[in-house]
Amino acid sequence: MNYILNDEQRRLVEEHLDIIDKVLRKTIHFNSGICGMEYDDLYQIGAIGLCKAAVTYQSGFDIAFDTYAFRVVKNAVLDHFRSILRKRAAHATFMSDAERYMEQMNNPSPDTEMYEKLTLTALSERKERYADTARKGIDAMVLKMLGYSGKDIAEKYSVKPNYITACISRAKKCLRNDKEFLKMIAC
Repeated sequence: MNYILNDEQRRLVEEHLDIIDKVLRKTIHFNSGICGMEYDDLYQIGAIGLCKAAVTYQSGFDIAFDTYAFRVVKNAVLDHFRSILRKRAAHATFMSDAERYMEQMNNPSPDTEMYEKLTLTALSERKERYADTARKGIDAMVLKMLGYSGKDIAEKYSVKPNYITACISRAKKCLRNDKEFLKMIAC
């Protein structure tokens, strides 16, 4: 968000800096325990909103600048809140999924171990039927199941990680249509 203000717009911002404080005091509850939700951070977001209001305000509006700016600043701060909340929710979901996965890896059930061995065997047997991209994808899937990261696999093949991702995607597509493979891993 780069706003280039002319002299008139700069004057509007300077004269109406108190709007930021009014928005923050009247509509926002601070939480200094959450990164990005402290007063100073929100003041900066409000200042950006005030600059946006100055750039987008037209003197022909039926509304006074301070009323218009109050709304723009408030919306900027609320958008910032929503962004933080989305990131925190996504992080919490990711962490709970990761914790569940680690729990399974540290304490695998006999069924999980058997299924993984069965899948590894089936993948190894079926890869001979495929060529090029799908075959590399199956190899990469096996390596991932053995604990290698996409970056590690890419280094092994001297390619970029996104190429490994494409190979895996191609292999999955082929294997979804491979009736014999699906029978082999069916439990």
